[in-house]
Amino acid sequence: MKLVTFSDAAGPRVGVLEESSGTVVDLSAAAPALPREMTAFVGAGAAALGAARAALGSGQGRLSIDSVRLEAPFPRPAKNILCVGKNYHEHAKEFHQSGFDASAGKDAIPDVPIIFTKWPNSVIGPNRAIPGSEDPTASVDYEGELTVVIGRTARRVRKADALSHVYGYTIINDATARTLQHRHKQWFLGKSLDGFCPMGPAS
Repeated sequence: MKLVTFSDAAGPRVGVLEESSGTVVDLSAAAPALPREMTAFVGAGAAALGAARAALGSGQGRLSIDSVRLEAPFPRPAKNILCVGKNYHEHAKEFHQSGFDASAGKDAIPDVPIIFTKWPNSVIGPNRAIPGSEDPTASVDYEGELTVVIGRTARRVRKADALSHVYGYTIINDATARTLQHRHKQWFLGKSLDGFCPMGPAS
């Protein structure tokens, strides 16, 4: 089941994308008791998913995908997006040789993960143009990333239990102003400009 946030004249709400039929099922119409916002929907857990699946069979709330606008699944995440840098070794080697890598150490592959975040305001919907004009250094780069959606509070989680906290997955384009990243010798500023995190379309 591909969950989406979509909008039309009635505002944004949660739906289910059915690509085979070219439709979005409006869950606010098919199952009115369900949350209309994705973070709240995820927070409602398995019960909300079950109700959504049941609603799909009702035939109600079907809209042509051409009549709505797909937004980022989480248009404004509740917190910063947590990211792992240099996690793909071939790209890490390429980046290390690019002249933009100001990370500490001389090795392309770090001994421990490099963690950085992207501001919630960097998120935009799928198929939107990345606003490169926000980067005064004209050094925009991009990386496609698989993104894990955590569905419930996760602290001190054992490795064996980690996947039980995963709600689903989506896609993010991790856009970066490389010159800003290099100049400030950290990754946050160059990766958190407005619109530098296209997300989706589905989760």
